[in-house]
Amino acid sequence: MTRRLLSLTAAFFVTTLAPWCARPPVAHAVWPASEGADLRDPANQPNDPGYGSQWNLWSYIPTENLARVNDYERAIGSGNHADRAWQRTTGDRRVIIAVLDSGAIWGEPDLVNKYYLNRGELPIPAAACGTSPNADPYDTNGDGHFNVQDFTSATGHDQPAAVTICDPSVSDANQNGILDPQDLILLFSDTVDGDLNGYIDDISGWDTFHNDNDANDDTRFGHGRGEALDSAGETDNGRGEAGVCPACTLLMVRTADSFVGESNEIAAGTFFAVDSGASVIQSAQGAINNSRAVRDAFTYAWAQ
Repeated sequence: MTRRLLSLTAAFFVTTLAPWCARPPVAHAVWPASEGADLRDPANQPNDPGYGSQWNLWSYIPTENLARVNDYERAIGSGNHADRAWQRTTGDRRVIIAVLDSGAIWGEPDLVNKYYLNRGELPIPAAACGTSPNADPYDTNGDGHFNVQDFTSATGHDQPAAVTICDPSVSDANQNGILDPQDLILLFSDTVDGDLNGYIDDISGWDTFHNDNDANDDTRFGHGRGEALDSAGETDNGRGEAGVCPACTLLMVRTADSFVGESNEIAAGTFFAVDSGASVIQSAQGAINNSRAVRDAFTYAWAQ
C-alpha cells in the first residue's frame, strides 16, 4: 500500500504539477503579499527561482491544473500552506532552529547569513564595521541580529564576500571566497570556554560526531544542508528555493556523517541544542540503536 501511495504521489507530481515548475521567477514589489492576495499569481510569490517546484509549500493547485484534480484536492491545495503563513509572519531571528544532521556546508549561499553566532565566544566586531544604533554592540549594521555580515559591509541578502570584510582581525580563513562561521571558528577558537556553558569555543553550533566545535560536513554528504535549507533558507533573494521560516536562525549540530547516526550522539546534540537556546529541533535522522540517553534527551527537550 505504501509503495502504491508513493507511486501515485510521484505520478500526480509529474502529470499535474511539473508543468508549473518550469516557470521563470517573476519580479514583484513587496513580499510577502498581503492577506487576501492571490497566491497563484507569481507576482505574489517569493522570487527564488526554485519556488516553482516547491509544491509542498503551496496552499493551492495551479489554475491550469485544477481540472485534473478532484474537489477535495482543490480544497486542501498541494502543500502545507506555508505561503499563507508567510502572509502573517516570516518568523523571527530570535527563534533558533537546531538542525541535527550531517552538518553544515558553511559556504552555502542561501544559509551563510542565517547561521547562529555565539556572542559569548566571539569579540565585538571592529569599529570599522560600524556602530550599532541599538543596544547590541555586535549588531554593527543595525539590522536587529548578529551574523557574519556584522564583520563585513554586506547587508540584507548580500553575500558576505571576503572583499567586504571590515574587521582587520577577521579573514577568509577557509579560503572559500566568503566570510562564514567556519572562518570565525578557525580564527577565534582559543581553547577557553568563554561563556562557561561547558562547550569550549562553541562559536556556531557543535559536532557531537567528532566531539569538537566545527559542525562542518567534512564528507560533503549534504543532508544537513538540505534540511537547513528546507527549514530556514533565505527567501525572496533571487537564489535557490524558499525556506519555511525565512526569518529564523539556524544552529547547526552535526550528529553523524549521514542521515543515520548513533543515538548517544543524537542525544548529545539534543542536549547541546536545548542548552544553546534552540526553540525548535529539526532532525530527519534514523539511528542504529535506541539508547536510554536519547530518550532522556528528547524528554528533556520536550520539558523546556
